[in-house]
Amino acid sequence: MYQTASGGAQAAGNSQAGKRNVKIHFTEKVEAQLAEIDRRYPHLRGEARRIHERKISEYIEQHCSDATRVNVRKMAHSGGTDLAEAEHITITVKGSKQVNTQGVHIYMDLLELMGLKEPLSKEKSHASRSP
Repeated sequence: MYQTASGGAQAAGNSQAGKRNVKIHFTEKVEAQLAEIDRRYPHLRGEARRIHERKISEYIEQHCSDATRVNVRKMAHSGGTDLAEAEHITITVKGSKQVNTQGVHIYMDLLELMGLKEPLSKEKSHASRSP
């Protein structure tokens, strides 16, 4: 069982330790950004948070089921240290011996997952990178 910062619980299998509670904590900056998305897209209120929580829970289940807490340091964004890096969430994992706990990136396209843009086809994706 993964405990989310918004109070919801998400089930996830953990074959080693049975059910676990992993708290997903959003920083104040991320909370403000999620609130801004809710204001811009009121018909999708809460969807960006749910997508972040789902993607993080999936990552925890697959890569570090021994984690006790996840701090969401940056909501979905592209770039960062590597300006060409694809859109990703930046998290810090606490209590895990399975992953490097500093600055884990979980790749996703938030607007596409929210249904606010069409996915790029391979042809369009490659064409957009051509000079």
